[in-house]
Amino acid sequence: MIRTAEQETAIISEGRALLVEAGAGTGKTSVLTDRFLTLLDRHPDWPLDSVVAVTFTEKATREMRSRIRQGVEQRARSALPGSPWHDRRRDLDRLQVSTIHGLCARILRENAIAAGIDPRFEVLDEQEVGVLKEEAVRRTLAELAVAVASSAGGSLDLRSSLLVRDLRNELTGLLAKRGTAEHLFRRLPGPAELLERWSAGLEKMRPAAWREMLSAEPEFGRALADIPTLVLTDPGDKLAEAVTHAQDGCRLAVQGDIPAALAAFAQIQLRGGKKDNWGGAEALDALKADLKLARGCAEKLAEKGAGEQIGPNDEAAADALLHWRDLWVRVTTTYDRLKAERQALDFDDLELHAYRLLHREPRDDRLAAHLAGIRHLMVDEFQDVNEIQGEIVYALAHPRDAGRFFAVGDAKQSIYRFRQAQVSVFNRAGRDVRLHTGSGPQPLGRSFRAHAGLVAALNDAFDRILQPTGEGYADFEARPGPLTHDRAAPVPHVAAPAPVELLLLPDVGDAEETRRCEAAILAERLLALQEQQLPVWDRGRSGYRPFRFDDAAILFRSTTSLPVYEEQFKAAGLPYLTVSGRGFYNRSEVRDLLALLACLYAPNDDLNLATVLRSPLCNLSDETLYRLRWQGPNGQALAEPAALFVALSAPPPTTQPEEVAHAVQTLTALRDMAGRVSVWQLLRTALDRTGYEATLALNDADADHHVKTGRSRGNVAKLLALARDSGGARPSGGGARPSGGGASLSDFLRRVEDLRAREVREGEAPAGAPDAGAVQLMTIHAAKGLEFPVVVVAALGSRPGRGSSARHIRFDPEFGIVCELRDANGDWCKPAGYRWAQWLDERMELAESRRLLYVACTRAADLLILSGRPGEPLSWLTALTAAWDLAPDDASDTVVTRTGYNLRVCCPEPPSESGVREGRSFDSGPQSAAALRSGCSSVAGMAEMPPLARPLPSAIAPRPIAVTHLQRRLNEEAGELPLLRPAVLAGCDTGRPQRAPGYLVGNLTHRVLADWECLSMPSQELRPRLAAWATRLGITDAGAAEHAVVQVLNLLGNLRRSALFREIAGAEERHTEIPFSLATPAGTLHGVIDLLFRDPAGEWRLVDWKTEPVGREQALQDAAQPHLLQLAVYARAAERFLGLRPHVEICFLARAAAVYACTEAALAAAPGPLAAAPGPLAAAPGPLAAAWRDAMIEVLPAPGEAT
Repeated sequence: MIRTAEQETAIISEGRALLVEAGAGTGKTSVLTDRFLTLLDRHPDWPLDSVVAVTFTEKATREMRSRIRQGVEQRARSALPGSPWHDRRRDLDRLQVSTIHGLCARILRENAIAAGIDPRFEVLDEQEVGVLKEEAVRRTLAELAVAVASSAGGSLDLRSSLLVRDLRNELTGLLAKRGTAEHLFRRLPGPAELLERWSAGLEKMRPAAWREMLSAEPEFGRALADIPTLVLTDPGDKLAEAVTHAQDGCRLAVQGDIPAALAAFAQIQLRGGKKDNWGGAEALDALKADLKLARGCAEKLAEKGAGEQIGPNDEAAADALLHWRDLWVRVTTTYDRLKAERQALDFDDLELHAYRLLHREPRDDRLAAHLAGIRHLMVDEFQDVNEIQGEIVYALAHPRDAGRFFAVGDAKQSIYRFRQAQVSVFNRAGRDVRLHTGSGPQPLGRSFRAHAGLVAALNDAFDRILQPTGEGYADFEARPGPLTHDRAAPVPHVAAPAPVELLLLPDVGDAEETRRCEAAILAERLLALQEQQLPVWDRGRSGYRPFRFDDAAILFRSTTSLPVYEEQFKAAGLPYLTVSGRGFYNRSEVRDLLALLACLYAPNDDLNLATVLRSPLCNLSDETLYRLRWQGPNGQALAEPAALFVALSAPPPTTQPEEVAHAVQTLTALRDMAGRVSVWQLLRTALDRTGYEATLALNDADADHHVKTGRSRGNVAKLLALARDSGGARPSGGGARPSGGGASLSDFLRRVEDLRAREVREGEAPAGAPDAGAVQLMTIHAAKGLEFPVVVVAALGSRPGRGSSARHIRFDPEFGIVCELRDANGDWCKPAGYRWAQWLDERMELAESRRLLYVACTRAADLLILSGRPGEPLSWLTALTAAWDLAPDDASDTVVTRTGYNLRVCCPEPPSESGVREGRSFDSGPQSAAALRSGCSSVAGMAEMPPLARPLPSAIAPRPIAVTHLQRRLNEEAGELPLLRPAVLAGCDTGRPQRAPGYLVGNLTHRVLADWECLSMPSQELRPRLAAWATRLGITDAGAAEHAVVQVLNLLGNLRRSALFREIAGAEERHTEIPFSLATPAGTLHGVIDLLFRDPAGEWRLVDWKTEPVGREQALQDAAQPHLLQLAVYARAAERFLGLRPHVEICFLARAAAVYACTEAALAAAPGPLAAAPGPLAAAPGPLAAAWRDAMIEVLPAPGEAT
């Protein structure tokens, strides 16, 4: 490829530091490789390892190493004898190309003594790090709870405002960015300096926020100009006072006293006003509108904190940060201890240890010699480094060191702030290079990706979108940099008459329906591109060819809504491949295999065994499972359900005798192997014996047995890889080692459970071959560094989320660390310094959001499709339409001409009710067993399906739903235990006596009722036990604990005096706290039944305890009404559990243990249809009774619980 002049300069320039600003698709990887080899060409005395290259990902490392190896090999083959290239070829194993963490690890291993670490350290992967961090937080909070009792330790002062949830969430958030947090806590100044810093920040914030408001509300600026010109003709007019306040506000704003101006505007009251005093009715209305606008804008500015002054709450926050630092030391010490037990470091450790080693004075001689051997340092993706990484790079090669520093990046593509990346490091490096060399960054602007029309459209849009959020560009912002094109725009095609399409979606209702509508429309659009054979550029052929589905990618900001799109694409017959997401552990194929391992480890685990038997591993029907549980070997009915493990040893007659026999043989063989072979061998044997992979292949195939995607089998391969990679893991206790070495079955299951419980982001395995012809679904972050002929950016009409809005500690090198406080009522209050940091943080998030949109749009080479519903002012769609001077409200299907490019604006109609085009079918549909067996031979590398296997419909693995979610969303306190009582922080006044929250009293009461024998204890004996339980629940304040104990004793006293208590005490059979899982087509419900008992008359009764207060004037029926949906689910679960329908009762303990008996009619008419319930059940139509009646439900006790 012929180099551009810009590329040539970047490759051959020497003798000075050089920072290259490389736009999207400008060939920076080639520049890096060519520069690496050119430097070695020009300096024969430089050994191969004297040039060090740092990349951002392992994939980029492998690609660059491969290119350099090829270059070295080629030069060595053509070199004369004695050439240094021969030595370099022999030294290829010393090639210094790695990630920043690889470089840090190498420096530390080679200078381990100076760094004070063991050179044999291992590097933990991201999943292991997450598990250890969670354990560190758990241990720290446990130690803190113990220490609270003795009131020792500085960090214990946090007890005055924080709950366990607060501490856990904030420590988890801090540990997620440990490198940055550690750096900032080490540099945390004292309270006086903090207050000074926050005050200076507020001084800068106020005028900037004022300008932002004027920019966002142009009418506000006009009103500010008009209001001072008003003349008060009648001072007695009721509106005159409001006008006076508004004029005072305008005057104070001009003087720069923003807080006083906002206070004046806040006093505006729109009362009265005679039209004759203000120039007539129309003028009066206009005046009131201006006054209302001024007051409203002032309120928005006050909410941002523009009117705040440093005060007592800031002093309290400064003190609280010192205690947070103490707690940070506690948790990181615990975390370091956990890593030390494993002789391991994490990525943050690599950076922190390397940073300290490189900045230690005087330097160790060995380290100095090591650094002197680095003649040239090259860093790729420099816009994505963090503060510590930037300092490491500068310690190795500073811009002032002539000819050693070379970095490539693009501030517009800095999108990893959540990984601690700081675009400000890149921007400051640009200034440093200019300071030390006299020349600014070297641009690379010619795009070898997008054609001329697309380049022109993107330049036009982002020249406006990438404008500063303030008066000038801040360090955390990127300046627009126009690209030029290398390829001319193609002739418009009937399939795509313009390089950019805007699909303005119709208003079809809520967000969920909008996603479904969008997915159906996008499917239609991509299917049309394939049918109409849109020409796309093939770089390898240097020509155009027809569009294939794998030429397209649909990009999302997050994976939350991907299942909706997958469902619609599948229905429309659009082949797709999900490249990233959280769904790995919840995919049916992964759940099946993990359930298999679980029941091999614990054979009496009926829940997992039932999952295995119903899955394609064994293929048993629900009828067969029912017979196994409720019928004996001769078909006789059983009084109690049999354990599946026992039933399989002597199964009853069924319609699937061969399948049952095959399941028994397979499980028996696998149980014999468990503990003697590795987990990988166990899984591999199970797959071979069951033909599970062949079944997955057929589920992924069309009617002609052509595999559409390999996603399901790829997920299985990924699980196998996880099992294989765990083979060398250290045991964590329990479980015998397999004879072949590696992790035991219990170790592996424990690790997977930890990862699944944490919801570690695990992408589904992609298809193995790109010729599978599938549209790729991925996040924008996953698409970074990739390109596609056709790119769809979906869901542009929604408002970008705010990543740190849920955190009560904010931290960033731009503003340090700030925190909120809890007031006496338990509500969060924001000190002025926190408001400044929040304002700055939100500006940084907005700037990165714009860069994220830039990255998404610049992945396209031929066609960019932008889809979203208009209406949200802060959405990406609004920003794009404004940049292109389009009015979405007036848009219609048309092609808009702009200078150098065209835009196509489409307003598609909502899809049909089914959303599926006739004549298309992505699913193969039901097939005979013979057809399935015959299809196996067409799937390469798959084991033949056993003759007894039967096809199963595609399994759905819905997310478990707590039954209580059906009634209401969990509020902020649900399931959370306050570690310590809310009390007084300096500056936060309270005069309220300390009381235990009602939900904690309820938790404590349920704890007692779960142990029925406690109710026979006298109150004086029960009281200390209640106090101990209260402490374990987190109530460590003496007053709050006493309040909780008294409340619980009162509730229990009510119960003891009731007729219900006497009936329960005389029960023939009694079960408390019964967990259950209830599988439905809409989702898996799980919950706990408080009490099931059989009274002396032989009737089963289900009781649900309620501790909430119920007024004497309130009818029990009204009090019970909000709980009927929950009780209906419990009743259905109990019916499956018992084999008969119990009587259902609610006992209101606070109302003298009054009992409300729920009638069948009341339960059947539970409030509202399921469509009104939150979560996955929202899609289920009809009332509760109809949904349960039509559902095929299997209920089993939770693992380890007696039936």
